[in-house]
Amino acid sequence: MITKKELIIKLNEAAITEENAVIIYTQHLKTILPWSGLNIEDQNEIRNLLDTLANDSKVHKKTFMLLKEKVEKDKRDVF
Repeated sequence: MITKKELIIKLNEAAITEENAVIIYTQHLKTILPWSGLNIEDQNEIRNLLDTLANDSKVHKKTFMLLKEKVEKDKRDVF
């Protein structure tokens, strides 16, 4: 079991981690692709996959924030 306050903190942390980690990793990976030795088609496929990952991450962050709002409105103090 977890208190409301602890859960809200964890949801905030998860949202921040989700956003920051994916942004950092996708930027780094896109930067090194030209030196990877992969052909252009493979590089483009990887870029597309990284874009998908970044977009999915935005959805995950939104989900965390919606859940946080729901928890904040809930009258319970233990989850």
